[in-house]
Amino acid sequence: MPPLVRRYLKTSFCFLVFGLLTGLHVSAAEYMGWGVLRQGYVPAHAHLILVGFLLMLILGVALWMFPKPAEGDVRWKPGRFEFVYWMLVLGVLGRTTGEIVREYSTNRAWGALVFGASSLETLGVIVFVVSLWPRIRSPREDVARNVSR
Repeated sequence: MPPLVRRYLKTSFCFLVFGLLTGLHVSAAEYMGWGVLRQGYVPAHAHLILVGFLLMLILGVALWMFPKPAEGDVRWKPGRFEFVYWMLVLGVLGRTTGEIVREYSTNRAWGALVFGASSLETLGVIVFVVSLWPRIRSPREDVARNVSR
């Protein structure tokens, strides 16, 4: 398994743990009366689980399992997946931090952070899809291409 794929997967599991702990905090406040349930924790919890864990896990597995790029395919840019990794990590951390901290602050900049982080994640996913697109093909296409040469 390539190192970048391992990083996607391990990071996704770290987000899973943080998401579960955030959800535990929400449950403790809601059902046990331990602390105050602040609204920002709910989307932070969901975001950590759905984007931080699930989406990063799916993207890491896709990067690992999809067919190798076709030989000589100039569209294949493996460095983009490193860039996407950092876009997603910074986006998830920014979104989660912004959601929680804005519950304790009246500064509107935290809302801007949430929006900016969400935009970064969206752009990261788009770059991932565009970058992985050349690898979505049948192995028969490679055989046909080699036979015609």
